[in-house]
Amino acid sequence: GAFLDSPNIAMLDLSFNKISSENLNPDIFRGPFSDDAYSPINLHSLDLSHNELNYLDKMLFEHTPELRKLDLSYNNFNNLDEGTDEALGKLEHLEILDLSYTAIMELPSAAITNMKHLSELFLNGNSFLTVPESLSLVSQSLEYLHLSDNPIEVISHESFVDLVKLEQLNISGMSQLSAVETGAFDTLVSLEVLHCRGNKKLDVIDVQSLLNKARIKELDLSNNNLTTLNFEAENITEEGEVKKYFQHLHTLKLT
Repeated sequence: GAFLDSPNIAMLDLSFNKISSENLNPDIFRGPFSDDAYSPINLHSLDLSHNELNYLDKMLFEHTPELRKLDLSYNNFNNLDEGTDEALGKLEHLEILDLSYTAIMELPSAAITNMKHLSELFLNGNSFLTVPESLSLVSQSLEYLHLSDNPIEVISHESFVDLVKLEQLNISGMSQLSAVETGAFDTLVSLEVLHCRGNKKLDVIDVQSLLNKARIKELDLSNNNLTTLNFEAENITEEGEVKKYFQHLHTLKLT
């Protein structure tokens, strides 16, 4: 009942404490009592990063229906259990979710299936071996995806299926990544910024599928194991017109 007298609280920062899952219960966030029930509070942003959480009570967010931003980074979840999935599944208005450095290797569908407004997702610094298939559930809203520092070995043409709204993608710092295969970026029709740097084993990347991405503004391919960027650009169309590529590109890093 910490917020019984503060129902209009909008932002709460509890980061860098020693809060455990056992001590984080739904009653903490209940609002004033009226009409035989507790009113919700107006919390929009909640930062629980750098604590000692390993699961969430399934009813944790019952009093915070308006939550837009949730930061759970740097907690040792390992796996998102059923209760945690259920808790996250109630956040229908969430726009930003940070699960970076939580030691997870899967993103269960149940956790994000109701997040129809999710625009930014942090999954960096985890143990993913492949790009989560469940991302297709937020394909109509996701604009920013952070996947850096995961042990993914190969990114294929199936990795980013249906992510038609995605504008910025970070696949940097992957110690095991060796290839970004043909067609990997084909479905990313809205892509504007691609960060793919510091992948020490990466010696194959499909630049060809970036040619027709008219919105590309920033491309960072620095500090990889690339020796060439092979792609074929046919400049003349069948109608005799000259094609133009990368017209909006303003930043290119190849160091």
